Amino acid sequence: MSAAPQLVTERATPVAELRTSLGLASLTAALVHLMSAVHGGFAIASLASAALLAGLAALLAFRSSRAILGPAIAFTLVLLLDGVWLAAPAQLAVAGGAVALLWGASDRTLARWSRIAFATFVLVALTGFGHLTH
Repeated sequence: MSAAPQLVTERATPVAELRTSLGLASLTAALVHLMSAVHGGFAIASLASAALLAGLAALLAFRSSRAILGPAIAFTLVLLLDGVWLAAPAQLAVAGGAVALLWGASDRTLARWSRIAFATFVLVALTGFGHLTH
């Protein structure tokens, strides 16, 4: 008789974990901007910001290209001026994590940014992605 095959799961690398967490944080910011647009009279700027952040979330989570990191940093920091303050922690987490990836930070630093980005996702999700404002 042959032994049953054993499943071996490997933990994702810190880079992969961070990219997934950054995708979640960017999606979080997108949902907050969407809620801001819906509850604020469908502001075109917030809708456009939400769409771009959702696209950025997909690129961060599913592409391993470094080419997206620079625009991710710039775009998320510029959106801080938009005034949707509930999205600010997620946007700062995206910018900080992207800087860490771009500069080739240590695995320990990448893991910390991953936890920060995921924590912003969880905390903002607890608000209903901006539903506390009404």
